[in-house]
Amino acid sequence: GAVWTAIKPYYRLALSGGQFAQTVTLDFNQRLSLLQSMIADLQPRQLYDGLNGMAARISYVDILGQVMDRVPSVLPYETGAVWGEAVKNILMPRILFPDKGVLVSDSVRTNMYTGRRYAAQNEGTSVSIGYAGDSYIDFGIPGTLLISFALGVLYAGMARHILSLEQKIDSTCLTVVLIVILRPAMQFEVSSTKLLPGVILLWITAYLFILFWPMV
Repeated sequence: GAVWTAIKPYYRLALSGGQFAQTVTLDFNQRLSLLQSMIADLQPRQLYDGLNGMAARISYVDILGQVMDRVPSVLPYETGAVWGEAVKNILMPRILFPDKGVLVSDSVRTNMYTGRRYAAQNEGTSVSIGYAGDSYIDFGIPGTLLISFALGVLYAGMARHILSLEQKIDSTCLTVVLIVILRPAMQFEVSSTKLLPGVILLWITAYLFILFWPMV
């Protein structure tokens, strides 16, 4: 992890041919050769920086701290606007509303509420605040705790519902399905606008799949 964190900015830049975009300009053998040479040339200081960078990426609390420094001292609480957008995305799935606008890069919101500059869509990436930070932007610390508790109750309800369908499919398969449904929930950095719609739609899709399993 430390090695990859140390080399990935340079590797990705070489991979895209110097463009700040998610494109691949090297074939498989060239990519392997590039990785091998970059790893061989790593210096102890670079490895140390990579270790620090990996730890910071895993913790993902710096952005939350920056948001708490800025809200509400510089920007006011949004009183539900951020989570309201997440609910709107649930009620308007793209499969039923194909003309729905494209979601902007998470970095736009992150830059606004942290006062910092993070790479955005024009540089081929997106940096989110995370659902806990979104909750804080809306309702402060009390709201963050209540929303986290409510999400836990929701996940428990989903788990109970899916596992109650064992008359349709073996319980082992249902456990695997449940892992897929709740996988986004383990990502502290995922934004509310992607977390809630993603989990809900996976739940509905999984239920329909299980419901019509004998017909497949």
